[in-house]
Amino acid sequence: TIAELILCLEHLHDNDIVYRDLKPENILLDANGHIALCDFGLSKADLSTDDTTNTFCGTTEYLAPEVLLDESGYTKMVDFWSLGVLIFEMCCGWSPFYAENTQQMYKNIAFGKVRFPKEVLSAEGRSFVKGL
Repeated sequence: TIAELILCLEHLHDNDIVYRDLKPENILLDANGHIALCDFGLSKADLSTDDTTNTFCGTTEYLAPEVLLDESGYTKMVDFWSLGVLIFEMCCGWSPFYAENTQQMYKNIAFGKVRFPKEVLSAEGRSFVKGL
């Protein structure tokens, strides 16, 4: 599933589309267990490799720090940040930045540290998620 998500994001990015709303609710499984992304309402087309965009959008728990902080805009790489959050959530059962208060969640995303449970992810797994 993770490999297919990476392929989906690469396909979108190769076609100059930033998805901007990767989350469990937007991932569907077909009859053969393959994934498909849905809900392209927040996506943006015609965003080439080094282009940036400034629209503040997405689901709070999956927003990349640059969406919150970078006034010069953000690139398609925000989709891979969201993938890292999603993988953490799939492995650990909770969002790494969740807070009851939205403003606190923004602070957690921008400045917080992610704590990985040792028994859930190997060192390689932690490194992979941190790299996203």
